[in-house]
Amino acid sequence: MSTLFKPHRPMTSNNIRFDLSDRLIHFFWNVNLEGNTAPAIQPEHFAFNSAVEGTTWPALFLLRCAVRSHRLWATWSVRSGVRTVYGPHPAVCFSEMPLAAFLETSIARERLGQAISSYALSFPKSAMYTQGALPVIYGLSQKGGSLPPGSDGGARIMPSSVLPLREQYRYVTYNPSGAKKVDWTHEREWRWAYTGDLSAIEGEMAEYGVVSNASDIPGFDFADANLRGIGIVVKTDEDARKLRYDVLSLVDRGLVARSHFDHLLVLDRLPKTQSLYSPEAVNEAIHNATLDFSDFFDLSREEVDAAVADLSQRAKALEKATASTSAREQGGCWLWFHDNTSPYVRALVQAGRVQVNYEGRYVASLNEIDANRDLRMREEMVTKLSADLKRERGVPGSYFSVLNSTNPDRVPFYIGDEPEDDLYHNTDY
Repeated sequence: MSTLFKPHRPMTSNNIRFDLSDRLIHFFWNVNLEGNTAPAIQPEHFAFNSAVEGTTWPALFLLRCAVRSHRLWATWSVRSGVRTVYGPHPAVCFSEMPLAAFLETSIARERLGQAISSYALSFPKSAMYTQGALPVIYGLSQKGGSLPPGSDGGARIMPSSVLPLREQYRYVTYNPSGAKKVDWTHEREWRWAYTGDLSAIEGEMAEYGVVSNASDIPGFDFADANLRGIGIVVKTDEDARKLRYDVLSLVDRGLVARSHFDHLLVLDRLPKTQSLYSPEAVNEAIHNATLDFSDFFDLSREEVDAAVADLSQRAKALEKATASTSAREQGGCWLWFHDNTSPYVRALVQAGRVQVNYEGRYVASLNEIDANRDLRMREEMVTKLSADLKRERGVPGSYFSVLNSTNPDRVPFYIGDEPEDDLYHNTDY
């Protein structure tokens, strides 16, 4: 069994049933910015390594954005210009559908063009409860009262006598017997409310219609150590490769522990959903489809020392063989490794010779090369070094430099060749 997989079981024997789940699922869908489910708050900019073209945000793109930022946006869940989340607080929505039910539902509804997909994150339900997530409230005891219509796109606030303000985010309309039936109980929804200050975001939206950066949008940060055991659901092995890169980047930056994400389910590898009804079958399927990250850590001392010595010797030889020139530009210059799963790179990460900068680039310090050399000369030297490593060791890379700073998180920065097998960039093209 994977060292990162630990089956999550319900708390009591009465809860071990095919129609119950001990996990909450947050799924993504293809967001059409011109459709009736466009989010009320939209960013002008996602990140240097995340960008989309056109008016659609693909579900896989949004999943990778969420994992990379370890955040889920709190929204008003707008439908046709009307908020479906009541009260003063936006919320993050989850479903406690069992895995088989979620997969069956997501596949069927996605084919119909509805707002759902099989790309998802799942969280231990007990841990989410301690974070403040609660089941929604379907319907109200008080009958006959009119709910705020929200046709202006603004807040929908009920009288506190109907439902306290702090609980209104949990309300979901339920009317199975009316002329126009409304019944969303099949989603078995939970919600987590963002209760922080929204004034800055609201001001920016009022003035510009967008917020500057995706990181400014309020949301749920799931890097908390108490949320260990997060699962990821994707469709293909290629999707899994991309998410593995993203998860490793978080671990290598020290933002989450190795076991924070403990399984990566690939839909193509799963048996038919009819085989996933029992909790035991779900645990077995998760185990069989788990991608084990343990091979990327705890390399032997010999492997680590060999990689460090190899890189150091190459850099020293390059420094010795390169004529010096007068410096016109100063700044830091690193070797940017494109593949964070390469054994060579993993050894350098373990040795501390490679760090992961804010944007997720794996950059190696090259102290053997004189930092007083002209920055452009050092870029040329690192370009040669990376070409040699790719040819002789199969390790792709290029240079990464920052003008007038030795901090790899600063701008303006410059890069050499882009990755050919591009796991670093999260794009839709």
